[in-house]
Amino acid sequence: VCESVVKLLPGGSELRFTKDKTDYYVPANYKYLDATDQDMGGSSAVVLPDIKGRHLLVTAGKDGLVYLLDRENLGGVGGELYKRRLLGDPSSSYHSNIKTTPAYFDAGDDDKMVYLTGNEKGPKGEAGVIALKLTFGDKKKVELANLWTLPSVLNQPGAPYVSSSGSKDGIVCAKHNLTVME
Repeated sequence: VCESVVKLLPGGSELRFTKDKTDYYVPANYKYLDATDQDMGGSSAVVLPDIKGRHLLVTAGKDGLVYLLDRENLGGVGGELYKRRLLGDPSSSYHSNIKTTPAYFDAGDDDKMVYLTGNEKGPKGEAGVIALKLTFGDKKKVELANLWTLPSVLNQPGAPYVSSSGSKDGIVCAKHNLTVME
């Protein structure tokens, strides 16, 4: 069971963990997530490059939520900058939503994208790949806005990845269990 993002700092010949709330993040409902196997253990965190003076990190969980964190101040218990359900019915008894690492793509200007894959129904009733755009509001508010959802259902998709020529010609790919009929 994995519920935390922790910052490990250099400490001589070892890494150390300070237990200061600026150096870890845990969802406020972590006990429930542990008890129902909806933890963040299936998704790794991705450190994003500095954007508009923000130091962000994105991660997700089997509960279908995506989380944006400030990597300089992870916030302790419930200290996320932003979280939102992307996949799955919150009243369901079992979740296997996001179990892969998000992908990031900088398409230049204000087009900073995050891609996630998942197993249960998404914002338009599909499962598969979701494209999100980082948006910044007043008072350093940051969110992820839906750009598109793959119109085809994917079963147990792998982590998304992006191929590009710098900030141009981005192509999003994901592994998928495809049955080919001969």
